[in-house]
Amino acid sequence: MNDNNSIYNLTKREKEIMNILWDSDKPLMAAEIACKGKNLTINTVRAVLTKLSSMDLILVTGVEYSGTVLSRCYQPSQSKKIYNMQKFVDSFLSEGLSTSNLVATLLEKEHDTTRYMQELDELERLVNEKKEKLKDKKTCD
Repeated sequence: MNDNNSIYNLTKREKEIMNILWDSDKPLMAAEIACKGKNLTINTVRAVLTKLSSMDLILVTGVEYSGTVLSRCYQPSQSKKIYNMQKFVDSFLSEGLSTSNLVATLLEKEHDTTRYMQELDELERLVNEKKEKLKDKKTCD
């Protein structure tokens, strides 16, 4: 599904603001984000923050004084690494490819035999865990 409203189809400004938030070691106020961006106005930042919030990509973590005005503080709802991984998986699955295709493709890139075996063991453990959860769910239905 390549719809334009996907959380993975961010505009240039949305990406810029997300990168500012991901690169920060603390939650930021809109004014702080505007200062860190390239040609970002406070009004643009506020509008983008509203959109990112509606997409559940950012969280309001509190309220602080900015001068004499109370301002919300924002942080990403997930790390950049997790976001990019989910974006990759979403893209792969939107092409109609299966989870097993994805895993097989990733495993083909592993050339270290020891690590390859560890990955297979871990996958086997995860598959068995998922099967058990599905069995438990079936008995509850």
